[in-house]
Amino acid sequence: MRILIGLVLVLLGCTHAEDDEGRCYQVYPKRWHFLDPNQPGERAGLLLAEIDGDLYTVLPGGENPYKEICNGTDYIASKAEEHLPDHDEKIQQFPCFFYEDGAAWYCKNSSCLAHAYLMCDQGDTTDPDWEVAGGTLLWVDDSGEAKHDTPEGLLLVYLNDRNGYEEMIGGTVCDDGFDDHAANLVCQRLGYKHAADWGSEPQNQRYVPYSALEEHDIPILIDNVRCSNETTNIMECEADVAKGHDCSISENLWLKCSSGDDDDDTEPEWEIENAFLVWLDENEEDREGPEGLLVVHVADNDDYEQMKAGTVCDDGFNDHAANLACKQLGYKYAAEWGSEPQNFEYVPSSILEKYDVPILIDDVRCSNGTTNIMQCEAKLMEGNDCSWSENLWLKCSSGDDDDDDEDEDEGLGGLELEFGGAKLTLNLNKLRRKWIF
Repeated sequence: MRILIGLVLVLLGCTHAEDDEGRCYQVYPKRWHFLDPNQPGERAGLLLAEIDGDLYTVLPGGENPYKEICNGTDYIASKAEEHLPDHDEKIQQFPCFFYEDGAAWYCKNSSCLAHAYLMCDQGDTTDPDWEVAGGTLLWVDDSGEAKHDTPEGLLLVYLNDRNGYEEMIGGTVCDDGFDDHAANLVCQRLGYKHAADWGSEPQNQRYVPYSALEEHDIPILIDNVRCSNETTNIMECEADVAKGHDCSISENLWLKCSSGDDDDDTEPEWEIENAFLVWLDENEEDREGPEGLLVVHVADNDDYEQMKAGTVCDDGFNDHAANLACKQLGYKYAAEWGSEPQNFEYVPSSILEKYDVPILIDDVRCSNGTTNIMQCEAKLMEGNDCSWSENLWLKCSSGDDDDDDEDEDEGLGGLELEFGGAKLTLNLNKLRRKWIF
């Protein structure tokens, strides 16, 4: 099969550089989209398939399910390079797969020299005419229970077909084009006064895990929301409603709405309980030492939420903040600090993904006169615009020649934290930590 697939790739115009295992594997497209900036809203464009939450292009070929994609109507299939000559770089950003023997295949480290462009017949009068019928904020708690009565969560919308050909469908909204004004209008539509905060990744996973969206095949229904400054109703804004998109589930919108009151019921009041440095070896056990990924442990003073542990974003961080952080951890100063790529040497991204470790703190700002890191300004559990690549690491120094010869205090005991299903045990004697699976 591997030889046959390699031959097909050559004949159909794919270049293929085999990986270490030389594997090609079968993939299963779930949903199709059309992308053409010259024909927005039309069922025509670069053909994109959703596969495991990502978007893929497809190699032009006679086995492609064009008829099925066009709902049985007539179609014209061609090469995207003929229609979008100025967008080759954007087209190449997507991975590409192909059909062979009735199945879809993807080969690692491969690329396609041509990409399918599909134009469906627009004359079919049974096409649905979608309109937004409603919306809600969804928050799935740790027990798996879905909450719909909270002022924050993943934004879900419900669409109704004016023509009556299709049943009502529900899905998410992409963050493309969204802004503060649009967020305020959405919250007002939902019965609140304004939006206190909004964003997409990584906090959208906090409300509804990506695994749940994929398991229940929740589609992205709205893209490119555009509200002029004069617009007073979100329903009057422009948007691509069920017209295809170029988004992934990481771009799903979340909102935190406010009623304008000082006390919005069960809003948690977070404060930092502890902080520590984590450096995992090849066995995923923590090394002892004064350097590692900076992890903080936060608690809700009102006890509405369980304690949480997560990372700190590098936005706003500087040398003074690094020195203060190391002093808080019991050292004299910071010998070095940073974010990518060294942060992934301390804790690999695969671990962060596996246990869905959140970013809890952003925009740390310490004035020159500040002498304690706890007195610095920062966004604590208020959302962020960071990715794991911006996670902070620190290398602290005690000022001695040997930073590893500190005496242990047998009376300090330990602290146990939890990331999803994984427990992290912290020995406060010498900040020894161990992952328990």
